[in-house]
Amino acid sequence: MSLNICEQCLSKKTAITCSSCSKYTCKKCVQFVDEYSFEFIEYLPASLQDKGFCSVCYDEHVDQELSHYQNLMELAKNINVYKKEQSAETRLMRREKKPIKVEDCNDRQSTLMRLAFLAAQQGYETIVDVELNPKKIKQGGRYKKIVWNGSAVPIDSKKQKNKKARA
Repeated sequence: MSLNICEQCLSKKTAITCSSCSKYTCKKCVQFVDEYSFEFIEYLPASLQDKGFCSVCYDEHVDQELSHYQNLMELAKNINVYKKEQSAETRLMRREKKPIKVEDCNDRQSTLMRLAFLAAQQGYETIVDVELNPKKIKQGGRYKKIVWNGSAVPIDSKKQKNKKARA
């Protein structure tokens, strides 16, 4: 029986191997990536779907992706939102991109945040014609759940302003 020793702290209590490099790591040294760390990304890369990483692999792979994700979240929080009812204010904005759609969200705020995140991920800074629709779903028996669906059209407002300035 071989003795497994942690690579970081040299502890003899190792029960976890790094998902990336397969080195032995103890519970104190392993860094976990939970499912809520990258909540709004639809398709995670295969390297991030693993759960436990040693500190070296975490710094090399996960930390960069996590900081990029957090930067996108900051951009998504600062996106300009115009609802469908505000079409008089956005009538001169050109809608070149197809609408973004989001389905099966828990509440209104998360639906709006997912729409903004998808627009920020594509490099846009404004979403117009935002529609948020609740839908009741029966979950057997007498219980019902409300699920939110949404759609929006992403627009690059800087591009719109530059075209107006040239004209």
